[in-house]
Amino acid sequence: MLVFPEIDKKQTKKKAHQVLSAYLRLRRIAGTKRVTIDRQTEEIEDRNSRKFLAIQEVSNIEIAVEQLESETAQLLKDKYMNAYYTTNIAIYMDLHMSESKFYRLLDHALICFAEVYEDGALLVEQ
Repeated sequence: MLVFPEIDKKQTKKKAHQVLSAYLRLRRIAGTKRVTIDRQTEEIEDRNSRKFLAIQEVSNIEIAVEQLESETAQLLKDKYMNAYYTTNIAIYMDLHMSESKFYRLLDHALICFAEVYEDGALLVEQ
């Protein structure tokens, strides 16, 4: 008997990919200047709460990536957290690995990220 149920790897990787794909957009939102106006309107409150949530999410993603082994973390940083768009081909050529090894490692990295992100919040059970 397993202590933890089996995970649906396909759905887990999909959720991890969605979270990581949002990183750069969230980073831009988190980095915007705070609006300082004396009167409070819904728009300003929404903007500030959006910024606060973006800061939290960026922090959660960065903390999770930092917990991974260096090669795994670097692969996710190159793929999802690099501000300059780059293709998968460029990444695996820079890392001196074959295409198949790149995708195997990426699949593994996404599962590892899902395991450590907010204590396994991205894991999808079968």
